[in-house]
Amino acid sequence: MLRFFTKKNVSNFFVVGRDGNLTVSVELEDNSVCEIIITDIGDDFYGVEEYIEVRFNDTTIKLYDYRELEVRNKYKSLHYRKRRRDKGHFKMYSTLRENFLNGGVPLYPADDILWVTRFCNEVVQYMKEKE
Repeated sequence: MLRFFTKKNVSNFFVVGRDGNLTVSVELEDNSVCEIIITDIGDDFYGVEEYIEVRFNDTTIKLYDYRELEVRNKYKSLHYRKRRRDKGHFKMYSTLRENFLNGGVPLYPADDILWVTRFCNEVVQYMKEKE
């Protein structure tokens, strides 16, 4: 989501927490910021919950545990809400399968998949060094 909306790369990040309770602060090359909060502290009805906030240009995007999406800028505000949490994995893999079987193009650019993999590896390495 971060690269999709901003089209920018990570210039710096900082991780706070451990044991499944993390906040990852991300700074992009244009000084935009993103906060990713993952925690199972508090009400555990839904298990581990995720909150992602991205701020860039005149826009703020907030994703609340894949149940709510809020997009705001100085021109308008959009709010989407679902009852059921949908992290999109089933749809993503179904679409990938359909595209592969029908000779379609991948859903995500290879650069984005590579970028996410590298970033996640950097966060994991950072956490291992911190222990």
